[in-house]
Amino acid sequence: MFFIGIVLGSRAISVQAQQITIAPALASQKDVLTDFLNKYIGWTVVKEEVARLYIKYYTPEDMDALIKFYQTPAGKKSSLVSASLQQELLAMKQAKLQAHIGEWSAFQEAKKSEAAGHN
Repeated sequence: MFFIGIVLGSRAISVQAQQITIAPALASQKDVLTDFLNKYIGWTVVKEEVARLYIKYYTPEDMDALIKFYQTPAGKKSSLVSASLQQELLAMKQAKLQAHIGEWSAFQEAKKSEAAGHN
């Protein structure tokens, strides 16, 4: 569990850095923001809750396999790029939705009409 904690802790730092990059206005507040985030969602604050969540979804055997994976080159790379990958996937999905936001009302109405026709 300790190794997973280090991985998750490094992801949190990475996410913080990305947020500062995304919002340049926060760059001057980097130290204050980091202190704030560490106070409320830093590893020492959330590690027990994170452990409970991992225990909820993973067996001890799964955890052993994850630890072994994160020790491999692919696992190390996964740990390093996963936050960036998730951020880019989210941005891509948001852009696709934004491009079609004008269609939302018509889409809703079409679904209502379909549902009414099936009753």
